[in-house]
Amino acid sequence: MARTAKNLVKSRDEYTRYFGSFAGVDFSSDHTEVNDNRFAYIKNMYKDYQSGQGQAIETIPGFRRIRETGGTVNGVHLFRVHRGGIEDVRILVHVGDELYVYDENFIPFGDLLLGNLIAGPKKKTKIADNKSTSFMYGGIMYILDGNTMLSYNGYYGIDANEVQTYTPTTNISAVTAGTTLQPSKYIENSSGTTVVSYDRGKYTAIAGLAEQASTGVEHEQRNLLSPWYKMTFVALDNDMTNCFQLNTTATEESTPNDKVGAKNEVSFPQKIHVDQYGVRLPWAWYGEETDEDGNTIDPYLVPTGYPNAVVRVYADGIVELVKAPPAPEKNDWNPDEKRGGYTGFEYPTGDAGIEITVYKPFDFVGGESFTYSGDGSTSASGSPIVGCTIGVTYDNRHFLTGHPKFPNLVFYSMINSKTGRCDPTYFGELNIVPIGIGNAPITALLPIADTLMVLRRDTVQDGSVAFLSGQVTGEDLITKIYTVTQGLPGYGCLGACCNFLDDPIFISKLGVEAMGQLSVRYERAVEHRSSLIDAALLNCDLTKADIVEWGGYMLVLVEGKIFMADSRQRFTHKSGVVQYEWYYLEDIGVYEGQYERYVYSRFPHEGLVGMKIGELPLTEDESLLGQTANPPTEEGADPENILSYTDDEGNVIYYVERDGEAVYCEPAGSVEEEFFYNEFIGGTFDPAMKLFTVEEDLYFVTRDGVICKFNFDKRDPQTRVIPNRWYSFDGRAIESGAAVKMDNCGVPHLTKT
Repeated sequence: MARTAKNLVKSRDEYTRYFGSFAGVDFSSDHTEVNDNRFAYIKNMYKDYQSGQGQAIETIPGFRRIRETGGTVNGVHLFRVHRGGIEDVRILVHVGDELYVYDENFIPFGDLLLGNLIAGPKKKTKIADNKSTSFMYGGIMYILDGNTMLSYNGYYGIDANEVQTYTPTTNISAVTAGTTLQPSKYIENSSGTTVVSYDRGKYTAIAGLAEQASTGVEHEQRNLLSPWYKMTFVALDNDMTNCFQLNTTATEESTPNDKVGAKNEVSFPQKIHVDQYGVRLPWAWYGEETDEDGNTIDPYLVPTGYPNAVVRVYADGIVELVKAPPAPEKNDWNPDEKRGGYTGFEYPTGDAGIEITVYKPFDFVGGESFTYSGDGSTSASGSPIVGCTIGVTYDNRHFLTGHPKFPNLVFYSMINSKTGRCDPTYFGELNIVPIGIGNAPITALLPIADTLMVLRRDTVQDGSVAFLSGQVTGEDLITKIYTVTQGLPGYGCLGACCNFLDDPIFISKLGVEAMGQLSVRYERAVEHRSSLIDAALLNCDLTKADIVEWGGYMLVLVEGKIFMADSRQRFTHKSGVVQYEWYYLEDIGVYEGQYERYVYSRFPHEGLVGMKIGELPLTEDESLLGQTANPPTEEGADPENILSYTDDEGNVIYYVERDGEAVYCEPAGSVEEEFFYNEFIGGTFDPAMKLFTVEEDLYFVTRDGVICKFNFDKRDPQTRVIPNRWYSFDGRAIESGAAVKMDNCGVPHLTKT
């Protein structure tokens, strides 16, 4: 506030101005137009709400480096579970093509410099050199690296592993009748066993049974994480029903080799597995028998000790066995006994005792062609899901997006019919939600209240913000669908987002935005939140922004600059929407190749006066006191102009040779509690690129993989004050300051002193 008073002695008016109760900085106005309770300039200062000295505007306490990974950090994943009443916290760091684990204090396990390596080139489990995302479920962390899905359960000494995906049963209780192979002749082999020779490829329906054939009841969706699925069949009491019709064509026709070996050899085709009443059937044995005339025939025999065997898989999806399996109630094979033990183990009539597991990679996903790149195993490698880079948990399911091949599709996980719970290894082929009519990429997923907000890049065709809400269907095949409420045009999301104390925040090309309502039942509006800092924020590359909530602040990091939104200080902007007060930090990062700074100084004691170092007299230069003795070069490298001399008592004297004299200098820094802290200069700046929190601690990762921790954890628990020695940016002096507005006291035409 301003007040005017008459000075009777000097016969002129005096103007006084009070500044206080500061709320933050205003970069949006001219320095003369800023409100009295805001700063016109601020750097590396914020309001410390935990300080024992009160809520004053203070210099940020700085940070220190704790790990140098030696490579690009592709992801930092926080693992947290409760076991036996104890919380177990781990930090997984994905560096290049390696994955390391640390404890909650970022201390490596054992004596390893980089922590315990749990996946990478030197491990059985590999991880790709791509951006990774993760989610937790059931005490297990699932990590997607663009090539596969890994799991980590947190037990010490256990490596990360490739996830073994769920194999769904797509059809149940299909009928075996309807197709059969026609035999060409029946013969007895040399041992008296009757065998059958078939005309290959000539199968026809058995008269009167064709109408009974079916592919059963649709039960589960296929799993996008795996090329494998199952079908179950009910065997009819008919000796000729030895063929099974799949619900798809086979990947390729499968036939045995001319010889598969001895009669008791167990051999399986790679693309299909058949289980008969719990027994995995082998491939048939090729007999090469001859008839009574000496002619070679080609019967297919069952290897010793098995009830049946697979003969062939036809291209149109028919699986042929050597003989028809018995009806369930006539089964005499007990899989719990040793092979060869027939104990009359019968199944109920109508039991689907024949299970066929089929390998069939996806050709199309969400209407787009897709080429499976996995090895055919039951891991998730090569599936369309593992290429997703964005994931959240909402409505007890996992939602993934960000696949470059499917930029506008959202995938969500299924309920496992056996457990009745969400299964992170099961993403149904029908559980796909397309967003919008174009292919503008989805950049963020954000759960808010009873809906999932889907954010896309700016698009001129339709809204860039959409909302998903679930509806129960009552159907086994797809138990819940998520309908799209096409939202607001907005300005598009560039990628960074967070739920800041129930305020859904995202970064657009115009700054920091928020969604104004939290329920699909009410009208929504995109509201601006960063008017006070836009002049500085919009000069940054916001596609590289990162957001995290910490200590009541929302931190927006952009290449070494942090804009801090204070949740405790809000105001209503003239546009009518609520906005935040902001603080500002810069130079957040480390300097590679930095070195100790020396300054010209006074002699510390009388003994140095008149001393000679060789032929050079040791002097001090009044005009140079306090200046840097070894300024950095243009390249940022150490100029190496500091010389040293050790006297007879072992004291080290530092000096610079200058105009025939040894000008005295000493390391710059500070002394506190008997500790001396060096100050560093020079080097090449490596900016912070990603923020993350562990419990109440705040960390960042630089572009070149250096992990640093802010010194908030050094607060004295009694005084609530952070000691002065922790106020540095990785050993460098913090440049900080704040300035109020340029105030003309309302009389711009008068000269002020």
